[in-house]
Amino acid sequence: MPRGPLPDPHAQRRNAATIPATVLPADGRPGEIPDPPTWCELRRHGLDWWNWAWATPESAGWSSSLTDVVAQRASLVDDLNAIEGIDGFGSDLFEMMQADELADLRQLIERLQALAVGRLPIMKMMATLDVQLGFGAKNLAALRWTITGTTPAAATGATPTPDKRRLSVVTSESA
Repeated sequence: MPRGPLPDPHAQRRNAATIPATVLPADGRPGEIPDPPTWCELRRHGLDWWNWAWATPESAGWSSSLTDVVAQRASLVDDLNAIEGIDGFGSDLFEMMQADELADLRQLIERLQALAVGRLPIMKMMATLDVQLGFGAKNLAALRWTITGTTPAAATGATPTPDKRRLSVVTSESA
């Protein structure tokens, strides 16, 4: 249990930061959402993430040089979705083959499938890119970004990720 009085939130530090914090609007980045770079072919999940990311408050702090980083992060969302879809691929293919004739091919496909299902490297790369993009409280603090404004995320309909869905409470009177 901590001892002593709580710190005064209005006290001035003698060793105040020399780099001022960047204030980001809670409403997000003004203007149109940019198109993904031509080198990046995003699928449905990647495009959903791309659109979501450019609507976040953090996107107001991004320079034009981070467009490629955002595209790379959106591409990883597509990769992760593709990995989740590969789980049943091998078993469906093997049912159509004759096991005697294609044993070597079966072993090769099983090995490739085991390597491809490794989600950990993709998740680590996503976390690395999220640091650069300022996603998460720790990353916001490291970039010296603060989000201020009157519009909470719930009022704008923004969701933390495009995969999360809103939950609503249904009572017997409203049903």
